[in-house]
Amino acid sequence: MRDPRWGRTEECFAEDPYLIGEFAVEAIKGLQGERLDSNRTIVATLKHFAAYGSSEGGRNAAPVHMGLRELHEVDLLPFKKAVEAGACSVMTAYNEIDGVPCTSSTYLLNDLLREQWGFDGFVITDFGAIQMLVNGHNTAENGEQAVAQSLQAGVDMEMSGYMYRKHLVQALEQGLIGEKDLDVAVRRVLEMKFRLGLFEQPYVDPNFAEEVIGCEDHIQLAREVAQEGIVLLKNEGNTLPLAKIGTKLAVIGPNANHIYNQLGDYTSPQPREQIVTVLDGITRKLGANSDQVLYAPGCRIKGDSKEGFAQAITCAEQADVIVMVMGGSSARDFGEGTIDLRTGASVVTDDPWNDMECGEGIDRASLNLMGVQLELVQEVHKLGKPVVVVYINGRPMAEPWIDEHIPAIVEAWYPGQEGGNAIADVLFGDVNPSGRLTVSIPKHVGQLPVNYNAKRTRGKRYLEMDLAPQYAFGHGLSYTEFKYENVRVIPEVIGPEEEAEVQVEVTNTGTVAGKEVVQLYITDVSASVTRAEMSLKGFCKIHLEPGQTRTVTFPVQKEHLALIDSRLQSVVEPGEFRLMVGRSSMDWTACSLHVQKVGCRYDSNSAIH
Repeated sequence: MRDPRWGRTEECFAEDPYLIGEFAVEAIKGLQGERLDSNRTIVATLKHFAAYGSSEGGRNAAPVHMGLRELHEVDLLPFKKAVEAGACSVMTAYNEIDGVPCTSSTYLLNDLLREQWGFDGFVITDFGAIQMLVNGHNTAENGEQAVAQSLQAGVDMEMSGYMYRKHLVQALEQGLIGEKDLDVAVRRVLEMKFRLGLFEQPYVDPNFAEEVIGCEDHIQLAREVAQEGIVLLKNEGNTLPLAKIGTKLAVIGPNANHIYNQLGDYTSPQPREQIVTVLDGITRKLGANSDQVLYAPGCRIKGDSKEGFAQAITCAEQADVIVMVMGGSSARDFGEGTIDLRTGASVVTDDPWNDMECGEGIDRASLNLMGVQLELVQEVHKLGKPVVVVYINGRPMAEPWIDEHIPAIVEAWYPGQEGGNAIADVLFGDVNPSGRLTVSIPKHVGQLPVNYNAKRTRGKRYLEMDLAPQYAFGHGLSYTEFKYENVRVIPEVIGPEEEAEVQVEVTNTGTVAGKEVVQLYITDVSASVTRAEMSLKGFCKIHLEPGQTRTVTFPVQKEHLALIDSRLQSVVEPGEFRLMVGRSSMDWTACSLHVQKVGCRYDSNSAIH
C-alpha cells in the first residue's frame, strides 16, 4: 500500500514488501497446512497480482507507473516469497502496469510466475477484470478478443464473471484460441481439485463446522489478535491507562457502539450478540461500576447533522474522562446499520452505502475525519477534561488538530468481533499495548506518498511542512519504557555469499511488564542503482518483565543485502551497509557491516581493496 487514499488500504498488510512477505508466508502455512487434501485446509490465493496498491492517485484500478526494476524489487517481492511458500492460486489485479493490463500480461502470468518462479497452481481473475479489457483498458475490441488475450496470457479461471462462459466458444470458432489453450487452463483447474481431494471428499462436514465456527478458543484468539494489533499513538501525561474505580466515563462517537463499523468491508450479516463494541467492552470491564458509564453517539461518520451534539456534550459534562470513538467505516447496511443520534437506537434505512468511507471502490481525496466528527471532538475538548480518542478505521487518519490537542490517541483499525473487549483491555491497562504501525501516517494528505522506505533522492521539503510523517512506520507506544544498548554485528566483514549476525540488548526500564517489537533496518550506503533510504529486514516481538534484559539476534543474509540491478538480477554488491536496530523507522541505533569483493582483503583504516 503506497497511497492510503485508496479504499482497499484496509485489505493490505503494510507498506513494506519484506513485512508483507513474512505475513504472507505464515498465512499460507495456516490456510494450506501440510497437505491440501485434508478437510481442514483450503487453497490460499495471492491477490492482487501485481502493484495494485501503487495506482495513480490512490484510485482503485487506476494505472500504475512503475519501472520493471522497481516492480521486481518492491511489489513483486512478497508474491515471490509466497509462491516459494507453496501458494496454489493467484488472482490478477485490475490495473495496468506501463500500459499492459495485468489480466492479459503474458510476462507476469507466464514468463515470470510460471517459468521463472515455478508456480504450479492456477490463475484466477477478480470480478469483471476480463470485461475491462473491452471497456476500460480497451486492449480488445470485443469479448472474443478479451477472453483470448486473458486465456493465452495464463488466466485459467474467471471469478464471478460471464466473459469465458459467453465468449470462449466463439473465440475458438474464430481461431483466436485453440483447443490446446483450453486444455491447459482446464487441466490446471482439475489438477487443483484433485490435489484438494474434492473428488474423494466432495462435501464438508456440517457438524464439524458447527463445533468450530465461533467456538470459545476462536473467540479468545480474536480478542488476542485485536489486543496485539492496537497501536498507542500518543499518551501525554500518562493519560492512559484509565482507573477502573472512582472515575465516571463518557463514551462518545459514531464508532462507540456500531458493530459493523469495526468489522471491515465484505462482512456478512452478524448476530448482534457475537460482536463486542467499545461501549460493550468498557461496560463489561467496569462490572459493578458500569453505572459510571455514559454513552452518546454524537454524530455519524458522514453528513453534517449536529443534532446529536447536545446529548454528547451533556454526557461529557457529567464525566471525569471522555473516550471518543471516531474514525471511518466500511459497513454495508443490512437494515440495522445506522443509529438514532439522540437515543442510540437503530434506524432502518434503504441507503446501501450508509456511512461507508472506506472499502473497495471507496477512494478518498483527503484523509481527515469525515462529516462533523472533528467538530464534535473540538466541542468536547472545550470542557477542559481529559479526552482519549480511539480511531476505528480502515485507512490512516490525518487530523493535525487532534494530534496537537488530544493527550491520548489509540489506533485500533478494524479490531473485529472482540474489538470492544480488546480496546477496553488496553484502555484500562490489563493489556500493555504492543502494536506497531505497518503504514506511515502523514501530517497532511499533500505529503503523499509518505512511505518510510522512500528513495534518498525524494526531493526537498515542502514550503508549508517537511516530509516527515506524523507517526512513522514501526511506531507504537507502551505503558513501560525500553532501552537499547550494545548494538553490534558479528563479523563486521563478510563476503557476498556469507552471513552475519546483529545483536542488541533490550531492557525494560519501566515499572510494568510489556512487549517490545525490536526492528532491524538496513541501508545500502552506496549502490549501482538508487535505493530506498532504509528497508525493514527483521522484526521480533519480545516480552520483558520490569528490569529484565534480553539479547535479541537477527541474521543478516544474502536476501537482506541484495538489490535488483539494471539487468533485473538479484545481486549483493560490495560496500558498506548500515544496520539499524530500534523501536521504529525513526528511532534506532546503528552499526556498520562491510561486504568485500570475493578474494579481497578488508582494511578498516582505508577501504575495500
